[in-house]
Amino acid sequence: MKLVRGASSAILLALAAFLAYRTAWLPYVCNITIRTVEARTAHLFKDRMPDYQRSAEARENHRLLSQCTSCETENVNVHLLAASNWSARGDGEMAVREYTNALRYDKRPELYFNLGMAQLDRGRFEEATVSLETAGFAQFSSIEDIPPGTIHDEVYRRVIAVYGPIAERSKRKR
Repeated sequence: MKLVRGASSAILLALAAFLAYRTAWLPYVCNITIRTVEARTAHLFKDRMPDYQRSAEARENHRLLSQCTSCETENVNVHLLAASNWSARGDGEMAVREYTNALRYDKRPELYFNLGMAQLDRGRFEEATVSLETAGFAQFSSIEDIPPGTIHDEVYRRVIAVYGPIAERSKRKR
């Protein structure tokens, strides 16, 4: 009987340790890792550096993020950081995939905008127009960040076609 109690206690202790690791320690470590990768990713786009160095640092950022994928699967920031680092590495297709994954968990305007810009870089103009249009509906000022001479005018035309009448009606009510 003592043997059974001892084995049960050991199993319960191991289960408690596993749960503490999985629900407390791992998310804590991943939170620190995510903050570190955020700073490193911002550095990739702010500082001028050779492409090979940018790619190497982005690869390291992916390695760091991969340690958190098991506990942070629904964390939009992980997908956003991964996509930004794929862009820094020059892999626009993986960036599009990560932005699309992020949209499964959140519908932030910047996700649609970044997805649209990644699609635009890949030459997927219709998909980019739809993504950037969605971003423009949620945050009109984002249209100003679309490079002129691309699909800027088309996105502006589509968004203003909806917002224009609404703006006119609100002006008349005043």
